[in-house]
Amino acid sequence: MAGSSIRVLIADDSILFRKIIRDALSCEQDFDVVGVARNGADALEKIEFLKPDLVTLDVEMPGLTGTDVLRAIADRNLPTSALVVSGMTLAGIETPQEMLELGAFGFVVKPNGDSAAENRTVLQRDISAKLKSFRALHREKESGREPDRNGRPDHDTDRESGKISEVEEPQVLDSIPAGVELRRRQRPFAAVVIGVSTGGPDALRKFLPSIPGDFPLPILIVQHMPRAFTKSLAEGLDNVCALDVSEAVDGELVEPGRILIAAGGKHMRVQKADSKVKVELTMDPVEHNCRPSVDYLFRSAVDVYGAGTLGVIMTGMGEDGTEGCRQIKHVGGSVIAQDEESCVVFGMPRLPVEEGVADSVVPLSELGWELLKAVPTEICV
Repeated sequence: MAGSSIRVLIADDSILFRKIIRDALSCEQDFDVVGVARNGADALEKIEFLKPDLVTLDVEMPGLTGTDVLRAIADRNLPTSALVVSGMTLAGIETPQEMLELGAFGFVVKPNGDSAAENRTVLQRDISAKLKSFRALHREKESGREPDRNGRPDHDTDRESGKISEVEEPQVLDSIPAGVELRRRQRPFAAVVIGVSTGGPDALRKFLPSIPGDFPLPILIVQHMPRAFTKSLAEGLDNVCALDVSEAVDGELVEPGRILIAAGGKHMRVQKADSKVKVELTMDPVEHNCRPSVDYLFRSAVDVYGAGTLGVIMTGMGEDGTEGCRQIKHVGGSVIAQDEESCVVFGMPRLPVEEGVADSVVPLSELGWELLKAVPTEICV
């Protein structure tokens, strides 16, 4: 029934963290805790019996791990999404990537600072942000849009070949809001900057492999994720992409044909260094409650590349990236937006689309083709 509460199971072997998570849930509207689980086996039994909409899932629990529980949810086709709340004492980098592939909705890292009170505040804030995203996704599902088992919409990308399917022609917008001054692009594009959040890991795995190995421009990505998870995401993408993909390192050169992903917990910007461009990672204040921030990257790209900036704004909650898209358009660059139907949450592309700042609005399955139309390899090498 539309407007019904979102049923949540809390699974964590720590009494303290179960209490903190419950307190965070109590501060949010529409969420109802239907049970708690003290280990993985207990969690799986209660997921099957209670059928919650969401389980908050620790990674390291006695017996079955959080990854084991996620795998069982997938194998048994249970109608429950998972928010992973982890202390990040993981033994290997494969675990976060595997959990993403198994359908984890999002990740929250348990802070380990010196102040218990501050740790509690930070954890509740981070959980609250993820709950807002899940609420939006859940309400879309209730309203009639049918995401798949893990809350992600089906797309037209061929999973085996990575080829882009035949889809309708992209929508091209020509209405520009008052106050947005446009300048004609005078030269070929020099860099691609991408902003993405909720639903992003899955979307990137479908979009980036469609880019050929001879793509001539650097690609820089901000994906809203906690620290440590972005490295795993980059390595997983590197395994399926023709281009080299890596987590950005402070001071490294921005080079054609490489994809750099901002490290979780740090802003990423580009800066001119003599005749070259380098990446700089900073701990500047959060923007839109995010670090890394899409706007932060996009602004720096405008400063360095000007009209040669090609922005891509994808699925995500909130408005991070909106102002950056406006600035790209203002200097004569271009913006491609993912369309509403293929977004998990249409928050981040919404204003660029509604304001007419986006030059084209296309399904996820067509983003690769749209990028190649804007940057034909034969004339940009």
